[in-house]
Amino acid sequence: MTPHERLKSVPQAESYLRPGVSLEKLWTIANPETSSGDNQFAERMVNARSTLHSQ
Repeated sequence: MTPHERLKSVPQAESYLRPGVSLEKLWTIANPETSSGDNQFAERMVNARSTLHSQ
């Protein structure tokens, strides 16, 4: 379970957050790659790994 998933499982979790911060906003910040698509992220990881191994 990720820290975000654990926080979401706490009853009334948003009451523990600072004013103006929501669980949805935290998720957007924590996982910026999710909004661009999993396939694009996987492609970037493969390219980065190739670059590392070719050096």
